[in-house]
Amino acid sequence: MDLNDLNKVWEIKPLKKVEEEDAKKVLEKVAKQVQPIMKKRKWKVKVLSEFWSVNPALMGLHIGGGAEVNWRLRRANNEWPS
Repeated sequence: MDLNDLNKVWEIKPLKKVEEEDAKKVLEKVAKQVQPIMKKRKWKVKVLSEFWSVNPALMGLHIGGGAEVNWRLRRANNEWPS
């Protein structure tokens, strides 16, 4: 087993809401795009998940030093962007 294969996003979790499949595709695309950076820096993210907050300025969170990364994909009114 190549240890570089460990430096990636392990799990994708969209919100269980309308357009869930679209949100999952966006998160998967992001995970794929950052993979070379993660390998180079030896970063691991256990969970990349979508989250929502009533605070429109809050765009993302990381928990446990980046073990879980939460990213806002929906507008503050909880609508999926068209």
